[in-house]
Amino acid sequence: MGSSLLLSPSSTHNGNSPEWGEISQTFTVHADVDTAATRLKRYFRFKSDDKITAEKNSGRGNSGWVASVMAEGTGWNSQTESYYRVSRIWGKTDHITRGVSHEGNSCHVTATYRLEDPSHLKAAWTEKLWAQISPMAEGKIR
Repeated sequence: MGSSLLLSPSSTHNGNSPEWGEISQTFTVHADVDTAATRLKRYFRFKSDDKITAEKNSGRGNSGWVASVMAEGTGWNSQTESYYRVSRIWGKTDHITRGVSHEGNSCHVTATYRLEDPSHLKAAWTEKLWAQISPMAEGKIR
């Protein structure tokens, strides 16, 4: 299991430059890549492009607005049986990304947490998040 921490400046519209923080960890998970990615998607409520498109095309009066809200801050990129990369806004301004890649009989999950408040980089803030990843991807928690 590896981890990295990166602080980088980011500009805002008002001219201020808050510090953005980023912390990342990689986990080896004993599950196939498709199953692990599906479990992570469901547990962390990531929205796939297919789900957003289905909502947009549902024909309901507010379907465009609902699809737009669902898509805000999300990202989805995948190749079945090989890799998945999903991301979404976490909380108000934080951003969480999960990369799941095939590795023999298991897979690697790289979790990246990018945030505006560097105090969230402390173990007290990220400990629970990291502790959920492997057991959830392996189906031990739901």
